Amino acid sequence: MTKKVKIYPIYVLAGKDRRLAIDKLDELTDFLLGDADPQLALEIYEGDRAELAMVLDALRTLPFLAERRIVVIKQADSFITKYRGELEQYLEKPAETGVLVMLADSFPATTRLAKATKKIGKIIKTAPASMRELPGFLAQYATEKHELSLSSNCASMLIELVGQDSGVLLSEIDKIAAFVKGPGSHINMIKPKDIQEIVGDNKLHTVFNVIDAMTVGKTGLALEHLDKMLNQNKDAEFSAVGALAWHFRRLYDARVLLDQGHPAGEIIQKLRIWNQKEQFIGQVRGMKITDAAKAITMLADIDYHSKIGKTTPGDGLEKMIITFCNR
Repeated sequence: MTKKVKIYPIYVLAGKDRRLAIDKLDELTDFLLGDADPQLALEIYEGDRAELAMVLDALRTLPFLAERRIVVIKQADSFITKYRGELEQYLEKPAETGVLVMLADSFPATTRLAKATKKIGKIIKTAPASMRELPGFLAQYATEKHELSLSSNCASMLIELVGQDSGVLLSEIDKIAAFVKGPGSHINMIKPKDIQEIVGDNKLHTVFNVIDAMTVGKTGLALEHLDKMLNQNKDAEFSAVGALAWHFRRLYDARVLLDQGHPAGEIIQKLRIWNQKEQFIGQVRGMKITDAAKAITMLADIDYHSKIGKTTPGDGLEKMIITFCNR
């Protein structure tokens, strides 16, 4: 006899990884709906436009031709802030046939609402994977979504080319999977040549060229290579920040190892540098550890300010290159 999975009256998907949150939401709504028609059993609101009365009315309305009604609130942070007290009261006696699903960037565990949610519902973390976790996260996604194995070296190679934005990385895995798993295909592994062919060596070469020019203070040349990098595709502007940050972090780590007396071959092996090894070591030798640290800080600022709409990634990168080259 199959064990029946418990349905909770509330689910909160908490974290800033939008791609992961949407994937988890799709899985959750499919599970909650079962065979029900989404048009009859699913309502979706945007948090900045949702009104509490409207949401509660939807949750308390008896479902038609379905076991339950699912009410989803996307970007729910402002909704939660506005109606925190009312939501706490609702959770004291939630609707028997309604399921509330909220997507929020932040949902601190210390709040009364979070404690009440944990008591009767489920909190699903959708925080971005850390740098240490990212290769394993990508490998798990490739296996679960596409039944393809992805080695740690291939995952690192993909991160080198794309940057560390998990949403962009998962989209690239989807593209690779569509390429290698054609009709009648028996391929069960993503190989380096697949990544090179689909994602392209072009991106990596451009990143190296940008940093090469920055290392020797050639502002015009660095900006020229940046322009090529940003014009590769519509997502390039957003992935460029992550790709450069990834490389500067590795340069920082490599410079630390070099200053500690580790030989170049050991550094290459320890940091899993798979391509342009001599050029990478040349960049390490030509860059002070303080310069690498400053670049990482500037790139973090660009990422933050572009996400809040204060600047565009392209404008931020141009200013960063000029500042770095004139240091």
